[in-house]
Amino acid sequence: MVDTTLVAKLEQEPFPAKCLLPFLPGIEKLSHESYSLEQLRTIVTELSHQQQSEWLKGLPEFIASEDFYQQVKNISAARDIRHRYLTLLQPSNKACIVRSSGVDEDRFGNAQAGRYDSRVHGGGDILKTCLQVLSSAYRPEVCLNGQVKPMAQVMQQCIHCQLGGQ
Repeated sequence: MVDTTLVAKLEQEPFPAKCLLPFLPGIEKLSHESYSLEQLRTIVTELSHQQQSEWLKGLPEFIASEDFYQQVKNISAARDIRHRYLTLLQPSNKACIVRSSGVDEDRFGNAQAGRYDSRVHGGGDILKTCLQVLSSAYRPEVCLNGQVKPMAQVMQQCIHCQLGGQ
């Protein structure tokens, strides 16, 4: 499992502002040398509706990009994610799926099924798959009033299905 703590650590990691230039129009006007996703979540809520919409289109692209991966691939949260993945694979060596989990999804009247992405890990660094799933929390269609909701992630082994529902 990649819980909210590890996702929060990824979101707290600062990275150079220049990485955001291709993704967030006008970011250079804020004149900070670095940002974290956590900081950007706050900034987005303070933007005009039009700029908020543009940034919420660019943020998912940035989070799933090679640029962001390069910024976070060596932090402790990334190492913890890889360790959990290797622990999961130890008994069976089966494929893995990274599933999103909205933090409040089990509250009455707050169903979030299908709101965020889940991805089958196809090889390579599991962190890249986790970042693709995380990026789905920043899409405009899931950020009501520009607010990005916290996400947890779950890694599960893929199993052979004998029978499925309709």
